[in-house]
Amino acid sequence: MKITISGRIAKIGELQSGVSKTGKQWVKKTLAIETIEQYPRVIAVDLFNEKVDFNAVVGEVVSADIDIDSREYNGKWYTSITAWNIYNGYPQNVTAPQQAPQAPQAQPAPQPQAPAPAQNGVDNLPF
Repeated sequence: MKITISGRIAKIGELQSGVSKTGKQWVKKTLAIETIEQYPRVIAVDLFNEKVDFNAVVGEVVSADIDIDSREYNGKWYTSITAWNIYNGYPQNVTAPQQAPQAPQAQPAPQPQAPAPAQNGVDNLPF
C-alpha cells in the first residue's frame, strides 16, 4: 500500500547514527511534517541513510511516500514511520489544499453613550 503525506516542515531533527545488530552503519534524521488541512496533524517521519541528504528547510512544503511499521519488544509495541521517497511540493496529481477559512474577527461591543450635558441649565428629565 502506498501512503503519501504532504505538509509543511515544522521541525528538523538532529542527525543520528549507529550500528545495527548485523554490524551495518546507519544514519537517521527525523522531520516533523504538519499537514495542511482543517485540523492539522504533526507526523514525525524518519529519513535513513542516503535520504538524510534531502535538502529541507523549516516551513517548506514537502510530500513523502511512507511505510508504517510496528514491532513488539518486551510486551510493548513500537511504531515507526519511514520515508522511502521524499520531494518538494505536492504530488503532481494533487492540487494544493485550500487553507481552512479563518473565523471572522469578533467586533467589539458598542460602548453606551453618555447622555449629553444639559444646555442652559435645563434638562429634559421628568423628575
